[in-house]
Amino acid sequence: MSAHDPSANVSRLLSRLSDGELSQSEFEEVEQYLLENPEARQTYFDYVDINTGINNHTVERLKELDGVFTSNIPQSKIASLKPVAGKTQKKSSLLSYIAVAATSVMLLLCSEFFMGERFFPSKTHPEKVATPTNDLPETYVATLVRSTECKWGNYNPPQFSGQRLLSKHLFLKEGIAEFRFDSGIGLVLEGPTELKIASANSAKLLSGSVVLHGYESAPEFELVTSQAKFFDVGTEYGIKVEENLGTELHVFEGSVRIQPIEDSSNVDPNIQIVNEGVAQYIDNKTNKVIALEPDKFQRKVPKKAKDPKASREELIAYDGFHPFRKTDLKSQSKWQHGGTGWVGPWRNWRLGLQNRKNGKTQILKLSPATSHPEKTLLPKLLSSDQTGCIEFNQSSQSWRTLKKPLRLDTDAVYYLSIFLEKASPSSASTTQNQYGNISFRTLDNPNDKKINAGKIQFSIGSDNYPSLHTPIETVTKAPPISYDKPYLFIAKIVASKNSPDQVFLRVFSHSEQIPQEEPLVWTCISAPYDDSTVYEHVRFQVGKYCAFFFDELRIGTTWESVSRFQNSKDKP
Repeated sequence: MSAHDPSANVSRLLSRLSDGELSQSEFEEVEQYLLENPEARQTYFDYVDINTGINNHTVERLKELDGVFTSNIPQSKIASLKPVAGKTQKKSSLLSYIAVAATSVMLLLCSEFFMGERFFPSKTHPEKVATPTNDLPETYVATLVRSTECKWGNYNPPQFSGQRLLSKHLFLKEGIAEFRFDSGIGLVLEGPTELKIASANSAKLLSGSVVLHGYESAPEFELVTSQAKFFDVGTEYGIKVEENLGTELHVFEGSVRIQPIEDSSNVDPNIQIVNEGVAQYIDNKTNKVIALEPDKFQRKVPKKAKDPKASREELIAYDGFHPFRKTDLKSQSKWQHGGTGWVGPWRNWRLGLQNRKNGKTQILKLSPATSHPEKTLLPKLLSSDQTGCIEFNQSSQSWRTLKKPLRLDTDAVYYLSIFLEKASPSSASTTQNQYGNISFRTLDNPNDKKINAGKIQFSIGSDNYPSLHTPIETVTKAPPISYDKPYLFIAKIVASKNSPDQVFLRVFSHSEQIPQEEPLVWTCISAPYDDSTVYEHVRFQVGKYCAFFFDELRIGTTWESVSRFQNSKDKP
């Protein structure tokens, strides 16, 4: 590349990159040259600005990046660079912004390139605009765990288990409902009950009956009535409030600390702690000990036995990567055709097995992953049908289409579970391109290979840290996984028609027991965001210098549908 005419060379290579024709070596050449040549960076930025534009979300990221860059410059140098006149200041600010913007866009490009996607979207592909978290009208603070025979009286009430709480004013006319707050606290409401939620750690009971289940690692939860404030101390207790009357407190386990309301003198200041096995009544005139009556409260939501057919319907798609035929147990099986809930086999490209190109029909190949018919990643082999897993390496990927796509344009909850294992690298010469992931994908224009397909992705990075990716952010959390050990990923996607969506990921190690119920703690949690995408495809992908094993893929609508492995015949 000539130093005398950087614009021509950079434009030519950027044009090839936009068309998806740039090789790895050419990409590295562009990257290095942009780092070393300010003129080339300016040309690059102009090209990106013309061909893709910079949306509001990117501008905000550039401003944040500008703060990071300037924070590392000594104050003396910053002062020396300050312009004298307003006109000069505007020009200097513009040049600084362009330099920062060009560098940051290049970094975004590098990140996207190494994750296996091209940065440039199709010029005809409509842009999806996600609502930033800080623009949302409310913040989610709780999840509906389960309910039975409920009738709600408020606007936008919770409708199904797993749904995030959409309203902070709950009026349960009839039935029983259990909510799990993000702080870890559980509240069981029995109708008729009216409750106002202030935060993940505070609520006000206007009338009715609730039972609070404390969580040792959670901060104190403040439950307020018209007479007093109640704080749990590793507690299970019940409170009953009758309208215009007093408050009954019944402590079943632990202790409860009582703090009087400022304008109330009816709580004895000498009685601040109520211990296990004690009950107390507080109203405008009295404050006295009463008999403990656990039977007054519904402490749990009764469980109903599920119809086996209904349980099967909760599972949207399944693939155990078991050999397609029993005769394939000791050979390369046709694993790409196995499982249920899919359209067609696993293939090696985002498009279908037949693709039109230049007026001709191309027959694309089946997925190149290697089948291991007698290997399993499950902690316990519960059935002979559960043998078999697949191995991906050397930048391979695999796509498959769902019969029932995941719709984020409606009210729904989806779960995914997958066992995975990252093999020890064969060489320590590089730490890059050692990632593996599974994602939900959409193709708005199936005839365009260059589109920047929408995705929700769950990954193990080159640094071995788990992460989740949504259209607006990437969330990565410690600790890292270990090589040659199986892990279980369980993800949850909460979709809403008129409210923000949210994504969760929990990583279980090979020694952890999988809970029967949805856990209190998640490894990664996304910020709420708006997404009305219909995700039709599932994709596996691994980096160039690593190998991953995958086993027992399940996609369903309940925690139980993706976490129960006892009966491999429970398939859709």
